[in-house]
Amino acid sequence: MGHKTSVTGHEKSILWRVPGMTVFKRSTIVFYLLICVLLSLSSRAIAARTQTVMLPITIDYKLLQKLIVRKAYTQANQSVTLLNLGEGCVYLSLSKPSISEAQGLLKFETEVRVHAGTPLAGQCVVPIEWQGILVLYQRPVFDGSTWQLSFVTTGSKLLDMNRQPATIAGVVWDLIKERVFQYLEGIRIDLAPPVQDLKNFLLPLFPENVQEQTRKMLSTLRTGDIRVLPQAVVVEILADVQEVYSPEEVRKEEVLSGKDQEKLIRLWEQWDALLSYLVAGMSEKVLKENERRELIDVLLDTRYRFVDALSTNNFTHDFVRRQFVTSWTQLMPIFRNHLAESEDDENLGYLSFFTAADALAVLDRLGPTFGIELSRDGMVRLARMLTKDQTILEYGNRVNPALRKLFELKPTPDGMEPSDDIHRKEVTPDRGGGSGEKPSGPLEQTIKNTIPAEKDMDKNEPSRLQELRPKEEKPKRDVSTGGGEARGAQNTVCLVSNGLSARIRDFFLPSAWAGGLSQNDIFRWQVPETGVDTYIKKVIEVLDAASKTQRERGDFPVSLRDMYHSMIIAMAWQESCFRQFVEKNHQLVYLLSYNNTSVGLMQVNERVWRGLYDIQELRWNIKYNAAAGSEIAALYLRKYALRDKSVAKNLNQSTLASLVYAMYNGGPGQYRAFRKRLAKGKLLSSDVLFKEKYSWVISGQREKMSRCLKGT
Repeated sequence: MGHKTSVTGHEKSILWRVPGMTVFKRSTIVFYLLICVLLSLSSRAIAARTQTVMLPITIDYKLLQKLIVRKAYTQANQSVTLLNLGEGCVYLSLSKPSISEAQGLLKFETEVRVHAGTPLAGQCVVPIEWQGILVLYQRPVFDGSTWQLSFVTTGSKLLDMNRQPATIAGVVWDLIKERVFQYLEGIRIDLAPPVQDLKNFLLPLFPENVQEQTRKMLSTLRTGDIRVLPQAVVVEILADVQEVYSPEEVRKEEVLSGKDQEKLIRLWEQWDALLSYLVAGMSEKVLKENERRELIDVLLDTRYRFVDALSTNNFTHDFVRRQFVTSWTQLMPIFRNHLAESEDDENLGYLSFFTAADALAVLDRLGPTFGIELSRDGMVRLARMLTKDQTILEYGNRVNPALRKLFELKPTPDGMEPSDDIHRKEVTPDRGGGSGEKPSGPLEQTIKNTIPAEKDMDKNEPSRLQELRPKEEKPKRDVSTGGGEARGAQNTVCLVSNGLSARIRDFFLPSAWAGGLSQNDIFRWQVPETGVDTYIKKVIEVLDAASKTQRERGDFPVSLRDMYHSMIIAMAWQESCFRQFVEKNHQLVYLLSYNNTSVGLMQVNERVWRGLYDIQELRWNIKYNAAAGSEIAALYLRKYALRDKSVAKNLNQSTLASLVYAMYNGGPGQYRAFRKRLAKGKLLSSDVLFKEKYSWVISGQREKMSRCLKGT
């Protein structure tokens, strides 16, 4: 027991004596310390994978005012009677509330009408009457247990009807203070429905394998701060969100194919129908020109980007979600500003939609480790917030008058009424750009059920004129004479007649396939084996008529009318080599682009212009197709190419025509893209080829037009 351990100086340097413990080597201590540090860092990393996010409920003052009117001003002309005794001897009413922000508080104004007297023997003794404005300064309060929004008054003042400070009798003030303050402070806005809609919407956004974590996240929803901003009250809803992937497990943006791609296309069609519904709903509003252009830009750009992805087979899992978030960010101010003006009874539905859309944008910014996707179920839930009519998500093909009104177009393309009987059955158009008729497949297949299936056709019959999607085929490009050069616009295979024309013409043309167009209406636009120049002359007559209608509208300067006319002819040359129909597989079919989205003479894109033009007419009616293409070109000319006068002034007519054509091909985004290419001297081949054709048209070199049809 009395033994002492002796150590040398060197050993003292490597041994530590810990009270109550044995002697350890320093290396052992360091090892354990490192283990503790690593465990601590690991636990912190795990904790970091869960974060608190703020999902805002943003209530614009216009919408808040509508909600308060709906709740508390229930009588005619936004009024409410709080007291009425002795046949109006004692009378108190409120009317015309308005809400704004003042130094971080809500400024609530309401007109007040007071009649204070004493009812006596059927008479009103000593009545005092006053009418003016009560101004309350209020602090919003949100109860997280009931999800009720209320308002606490912190100050007030009275104004006369000229908005000057008012002095009133004490009896009048006592009446106002007793009744009005109590009534207004008793107003409750129930935000439980939007919160529940938010929960229902968020759940399907997350992958199925993490639904339990998602439910836990939703169970943590709670209230945060309330902010009174210049344009809105923001109620913060907090949630603890857990990452569902570690960085090395994050799904890459892999390109989809097969069933996954088909599923995404269906989802995009629902998204396009929803966006069309929202955008078309704005057509009845009093819009500023920049608001109208923004609505049009977003709709067209969204569709053009989809067509690009479809053409290049470049879909990723988050394609629709990204489009939704981008579009919502751009359109949110317009929707918030105008949808609250609606006279319908679905104001809370719009609030739910706004809240859900904002939440999706917040979660999207957190990054891919949360794995969220906008699902078909999520799209349905969004639609239910807006309306009970679920047909708004149907991807119909009929003309939507509301969309044409938004674009400031006439009910039908100028100069062309649709064929009377081209549609087989009547359907009711909706605001979403389609009909109540639910399509059975992608747009290029939606009319497949109107023709016999190949297996049902008599194999010994001569070929019929019928609607048939051509097999996938890359377009032949004639660089010298045109026809098929433009991006994603043509399937311009120059077919040589095989002698079947007479047999085709002799065969009966069922109305179920070509609607009200007669057999001659179709076959007169078949490219002949001989007499191509005469055929082109007939097509140019159609283009002349279509462009003349637009020129006579007076929507662009007289000095540009000849340019516009030449541009339309050059467009038809570039897009289709003047063809509406081609002969393929012993059948006469409408010209369809290689990506199966654009049709006919002017190669009008069915996906991009859905709801603005009649799909059947675009396919079968060359005059309608020419009128539609001419109208689209005029739209791009007057609303985009000429919108900045300083830019347009510096462009010669040839370059101006090329700018319009670039937008015709690629959407509004090409306004800036083409100008950048022009400035850098790096034009696309489609730019160069169109400019060449335009120069041939204005210089009268029309003999070159037939080359792409003759194959020379």
